[in-house]
Amino acid sequence: MCSSDLRRKANGRCRIHSKVYRIIEGAVVNSVQTAHVITVSDSCTSGEREDISGPTLRAGLEQAGWQVRGPEIVPDDATEIASALQTAVDAGIALIVTTGGTGFSPRDVTPEATKMVLEREAPGLAELLRWKGYQKFERAVLSRGVCGIAGSTLIINLPGSVGGVRDGLETLLPLLSHACGIIQDEPTDHSEGGSPVSTDTTPRTVDVIETNLDDVSPEVYELLLERLFAAGALDVSLTPIIMKKQRPAIKVTVITVPKNRGKLAEVLFTETGSFGVRFARHERITVTRSWQTVETPFGAIKVKVGTYRGRVIAASPEYSDVKAAALATGAPVREVYAAAVVAFESVD
Repeated sequence: MCSSDLRRKANGRCRIHSKVYRIIEGAVVNSVQTAHVITVSDSCTSGEREDISGPTLRAGLEQAGWQVRGPEIVPDDATEIASALQTAVDAGIALIVTTGGTGFSPRDVTPEATKMVLEREAPGLAELLRWKGYQKFERAVLSRGVCGIAGSTLIINLPGSVGGVRDGLETLLPLLSHACGIIQDEPTDHSEGGSPVSTDTTPRTVDVIETNLDDVSPEVYELLLERLFAAGALDVSLTPIIMKKQRPAIKVTVITVPKNRGKLAEVLFTETGSFGVRFARHERITVTRSWQTVETPFGAIKVKVGTYRGRVIAASPEYSDVKAAALATGAPVREVYAAAVVAFESVD
């Protein structure tokens, strides 16, 4: 429970040294890093369809350092969606992300249900999600998802597709900790492009799982990769190889944190029919990653910055920003990319 410097405790929450925490199963947990995933789908609720988007969303948030519960699956019913949202808000969850029910179908009512709970909307986030999505898939602008604040909780609607979830996470992750920190009245970095080093949660110990496949149709790999990422894969690669008797095959390589090894092996067995997988544990050294936004003649571009032992050793402009700027201005991608690099190098 809370230590002797507990200043206030109410509704499962306490304030220690001006920071908000939640009490979960007897442990004090920083509430700014708690998230809840809700999948909105009639077919998933009835068991007619497997929920892949919800687990993908959970895995992406966990890999970014969030403590996640769910996915909770609810039908396309405004009352039930609103009830699930309100329950999570009342529990003091910092972030709720829904997937599904944001389209034009008469049963797509997630935005309406979300507005029943919201106290303040955050239209900039919803607009950003649609704009970023449009750069990869034109019909992303048909999503009606909304974002906003209820109490001390940030609520975000994402589309129901796995691709929409991944693209949404790619856009949101650099912003979520900062946004939730402001809502929770946490000390935050308000400098331009500021991103606290502590947000880098890249795992240092990983398992590498491999299996060789010589009898699997290439059509299988799309769903295989989706389910591997949904089960917690950090990365997946497919490599053409030649096996004994000169048989062509594909080597599937999965990188994961050790705790997810069993789940990922099960996905490989069930999806491919493989008779065995092998794994090895590796220690890895990574740079500290952060984001910085730079101004270019083509607009603002985010740059991923790698720092090692206090020295910047790598900087890479975010391709989705570069592509968006190139489309908006008509400039070649390489010119926008080069301008972002120059802008970053000129920052004091």
